[in-house]
Amino acid sequence: MFREQDGKWFTIHSLTVAFIVNTKLVKNVPQSWADLLKPEYKNSIVYLDPRSTGVGQVLTFAANFGAGGDMNNVQPGLDYLGKLHKVGNVLRVLGTTPYAQFLKGEIPIWISYENDGLKAKHLDGLGDAVAVVIPKEASAAAPYGISLVEKGPNPNAGKLWLNFIMTDFGQGIFAQGFVRPSVPGIKLPDSVADKLPAAPQVRPLDVRAAAAKKSEIDKGWVAATEAK
Repeated sequence: MFREQDGKWFTIHSLTVAFIVNTKLVKNVPQSWADLLKPEYKNSIVYLDPRSTGVGQVLTFAANFGAGGDMNNVQPGLDYLGKLHKVGNVLRVLGTTPYAQFLKGEIPIWISYENDGLKAKHLDGLGDAVAVVIPKEASAAAPYGISLVEKGPNPNAGKLWLNFIMTDFGQGIFAQGFVRPSVPGIKLPDSVADKLPAAPQVRPLDVRAAAAKKSEIDKGWVAATEAK
């Protein structure tokens, strides 16, 4: 679990990058970053622009981890995304979440957060038409932080809420939205336990280190993908 060193904020859950696949449009569901480079996925992949979206930044790190990079060296991930464009497998890059487009069957493969795919699969009626895959090489989990509002009218009520959401019960409520709890070892509710399998290849994202890399990623992504 990530927290600010003086406790000003802490993580309540995390969002994991995954491939969200429309199985009616994609015959063979990709299982890895390497798979996405195959010719069969030409004009199939949609993801969000890392220059303007948080998930775009996080998926760049996820691809970077999968390509052998780390928080200090993001070039492998940029090179990988450049290859994905050069082989013609990227359908489009968007500035806002295309969830409605995915539900309508307009996107074969969407690289986004795991919970988007699980919501489409289990809550919005797509069922087996959706596969949610955490790439086998590696992925990234973005921490979702929270803090007490400074000079809020009811600070003690706020503290009670913060304490509650870190209990097993509180963490279980978040898990029902298909996000992964930040408290290690809690028992997931039965309704989601089989939908959030262990994924040891997922690496937590250091948000402070990631923020320091944003400018490098923005410029490097444009250079690698020849985006405008």
